[in-house]
Amino acid sequence: MFVNEAEMQRKLSEYARKFGGFSEIVEDHDFYKGTSLEEDLIIDAYDYCLESLYETVLITEEENISLFKKEQLKPDFLLFDPGFEKFVIVELKNEKNATRQAGTELGAYANAIKTHFPMIADTDVVFIVISSEWPTLLKNYLFNEIFWHKKKILCLRPILIESDFLRLECLPPNILFTNKLQTKFRSNSFSGMQYCIYGKGIHQGDPIEELDKHILQVKASFERIIRKSQQKNSHGFAFLWKDLRNGTLARYSVTFVDINPFEKFHRQTIEIENDFSEKLYRCISEWGASGMTGTAIESMRSGGYFLDSIANPAPEGAHSWEILKEFMLERSKLISFKPFGIIADLYEEHLSRVYAENGSGLQYDDPHFGLAFTEEIMVKEVL
Repeated sequence: MFVNEAEMQRKLSEYARKFGGFSEIVEDHDFYKGTSLEEDLIIDAYDYCLESLYETVLITEEENISLFKKEQLKPDFLLFDPGFEKFVIVELKNEKNATRQAGTELGAYANAIKTHFPMIADTDVVFIVISSEWPTLLKNYLFNEIFWHKKKILCLRPILIESDFLRLECLPPNILFTNKLQTKFRSNSFSGMQYCIYGKGIHQGDPIEELDKHILQVKASFERIIRKSQQKNSHGFAFLWKDLRNGTLARYSVTFVDINPFEKFHRQTIEIENDFSEKLYRCISEWGASGMTGTAIESMRSGGYFLDSIANPAPEGAHSWEILKEFMLERSKLISFKPFGIIADLYEEHLSRVYAENGSGLQYDDPHFGLAFTEEIMVKEVL
């Protein structure tokens, strides 16, 4: 369609300077949700970006936006949406083998905006990628940014109507990914630990019930663990519960579980895609990686921020979810359930259906409903 990126830049520049953006040439999409979680989240990102294109002003075109003179960061277009007070970074791609990495550019441009406005929210900087060509590398990057990292990105491709009438249409969401996310998980898809909360005086003879006076602090600690997990883009769930076993020293515990990133290498039959996959498999197998990563441990430890004055908490016992669940349910009182990351998306989809069918008499963090949900997303494996 265009000889090169410069020709695309020139054509789009005419519209940007005339209209302050591209709202006049962007076609409305007719995508519908409900096909898959991947498509739903991509459509959400598209709609979020589109609402910022109706009334924009052009700030710069291929100008350096960095505060630092030695750093050259020149987005193709930088727009501002006065209505929603969001910045719109527009990047053009028109080559099958782009000489620059779109991911590096978009991340650098967003950071440059944040240098000027350090407190701006991530989603108040949105991205528009316009390209005639969609190579696999570019599609993979954009899908991961939208789906896993919750970035707001709109993918557009130019089309010519009649002779010289340029329009921009939304790239169909299913083009950005090849395989749908498995929303049913295996027994070893989740791994985790038990975050045991011991009262400060438990070893000096204080009764275990002493910690009951501080249940609000314990709950605040649980909320902090979930928030930190969200910040780190982790994906999993956690239960807060009271241990009722005789002889226990930890009055309260958090069973913290996230998706095991190495799960594919723990199956009886795995697919080795290439030589590098073989090297990864050997490394993970040799070191017995369980999926209980430093990120998960750090999230749990963050709960101590609210507990230092009343308790000595500690992450213990790295196991699969099945083992952790059996121990948790042996004799306990479940208090709260919280999902995070992509598991929260699945949970809210499940909860929404229940609300639609049965009304709103269910609390978001109902631990028994949460437990039933975890069973719902597990594949029933035949022994």
